[in-house]
Amino acid sequence: MSDIDVLDRDILSELLDRHGYVGLRRAVDADLEELKRIDEENISRGFPRLAAPSYSAALVLSLAGRPAPADQVVLATARPEVGPRSVGSMLDWVIERGRVGHLHRVAVGDRICYVVKERANWRRLARLEVQRVPEDEARQLLKILLERAVRRWGRIFRAVYVWPSSPAAVRDNEALKAVFLDPATLRGAKEVGRIFDFYLRYADSARQQLRNYRNTLVFFVSDERAYAGVLNDAKFLIACDRLLSAREAYTKWVTRYSISPSVALGLRPVAPRTAVIAPSVVPGVSLG
Repeated sequence: MSDIDVLDRDILSELLDRHGYVGLRRAVDADLEELKRIDEENISRGFPRLAAPSYSAALVLSLAGRPAPADQVVLATARPEVGPRSVGSMLDWVIERGRVGHLHRVAVGDRICYVVKERANWRRLARLEVQRVPEDEARQLLKILLERAVRRWGRIFRAVYVWPSSPAAVRDNEALKAVFLDPATLRGAKEVGRIFDFYLRYADSARQQLRNYRNTLVFFVSDERAYAGVLNDAKFLIACDRLLSAREAYTKWVTRYSISPSVALGLRPVAPRTAVIAPSVVPGVSLG
């Protein structure tokens, strides 16, 4: 079994295509580049090539129709120069840190087993992809979702300003306005009241132009923990969208069964949480 290598296209075709495992072949193909990358990286560091061999063993054993116990996968992969512990460590690394979506670790009774499935562990892949999502990109999505949510419940306001960059971004007129202050600006601020005063006092701070309609501003301030939570949710949504765009096989699966990606992934909506990230309301008070 140690001679079977999923990176060899001829062997893979003989193993899967010939026996009608079309869906499984597509799943394995989606994992090949990552397996190759892991092995090349390990070889460059002087470690043995184990990602593809251990995955290959798990795949062959999975064809029996049930998850393969870890000791069987290790036995099928180990060689004189590669100990069982190294194989076990590689399997854990691929599961926990690698972007190999179709290798699953499951518990069968009191035994740890491995199985290669047609369906990817999208949540695990998304959690890994989250680490690659820039905070600025997540903030942009969160801002869009917040604006969308406020349009539903903030109809008492004639205008809504989400994370204005300066007082000049908030118009000075008699209309009632909701002003959501940027959590990044408030983070670590010792005197939040001074920020309120800054927006209340000036219509344009650069020109030293004072604000006339100060009592028309209602400030919304985010709770730091809630903001951190929904920011992570935004990163997770972006990560899922990236994966859905990249995985042609999964996209076909979603289309075939006519379900939305969020339902398929079991995601909870972000917008309702976004709508309540700013529970503190500070009415504008005239500065005289």
